[in-house]
Amino acid sequence: MHEIATIYIVDDDAAVRDSLRWVIESNGWRVETFASAEGL
Repeated sequence: MHEIATIYIVDDDAAVRDSLRWVIESNGWRVETFASAEGL
């Protein structure tokens, strides 16, 4: 069985993070978002 990779999105604009998350998750990927690199 294949493990699903996680895509990390770092952007200070919440609307951009949410939009990218929606598009990427709708294609079957796991997504984690952060407002800054310090949040990683």
